[in-house]
Amino acid sequence: MDSLPDKLTIETPEQSALDFPLAGIGSRFLATLVDSAIQFVAVLLLWLVALMIAPGLSLLGANADVWVVALLVLATFIVNLGYFALFEIILERTGQPGKRLRQICG
Repeated sequence: MDSLPDKLTIETPEQSALDFPLAGIGSRFLATLVDSAIQFVAVLLLWLVALMIAPGLSLLGANADVWVVALLVLATFIVNLGYFALFEIILERTGQPGKRLRQICG
């Protein structure tokens, strides 16, 4: 059984070959682990800030705590969904920080 190649070669219409290195499962796992840790810390900070300001919001009405939780759930969703898209847009060549770390460390 042949092992997978370490690179992807694409032949262009101009008859020139483009070679791209492929990431292994270990480096992909580490990149995902780094990205997940960053997302977790971001969401944790959002929740901690919300828990600190929530008692002061009770002056706004009886349902203020329900709105705080609803906004936190929405913010958590945005962080988890927008993280990958945001970094792909901002860092178009290297992508998310996990990918960058994988490229730096080899």
